Amino acid sequence: MLKPIQFWVLSSLAAVALMLTVVNAALFYFDLGARSRVNARGEYLGQTQSIATVYQQMAQSLANLAVSNHDERLQSMLVNEGFKINANPAPAPDTTRAGKP
Repeated sequence: MLKPIQFWVLSSLAAVALMLTVVNAALFYFDLGARSRVNARGEYLGQTQSIATVYQQMAQSLANLAVSNHDERLQSMLVNEGFKINANPAPAPDTTRAGKP
């Protein structure tokens, strides 16, 4: 038979173990929710990177079209969206005569 002090010590330890088990289960489920949110964000970022390439190519084509057709409205729309349009690109440096006097 257990002495009263032994009973209370063992009961207290059992209660602490039960509380720790409940906390562990709650943290496990919280971790699953956090992991699913992180995975969803990673998937979104992966999709965004592929779409960004298409978006950049489309903006480049629009800018080329706006410059070649002298379309001021299209140029202003692209500038308002944050794109820089260089209507007169700088000529490439002439390297055929480099080093000659």
